[in-house]
Amino acid sequence: MLAQQIQQVMPEVVKQAPFDMSDDGSSKSGENYLTVQYDRLIPLLIEAIKQLKQELDVLRGSIS
Repeated sequence: MLAQQIQQVMPEVVKQAPFDMSDDGSSKSGENYLTVQYDRLIPLLIEAIKQLKQELDVLRGSIS
């Protein structure tokens, strides 16, 4: 996953990459490198999987 793509949907799990951050919080390189905080993203992915499973169970129930 690209941090820029995730940032469009969930900006709270994306932050400036530490290697590119100066003391004042600006980008050292001027490229504004980003990183994903996967520890904050994983619980949301698990919840999404649970919801998809529920929907799948409902759909399978309506076919039988």
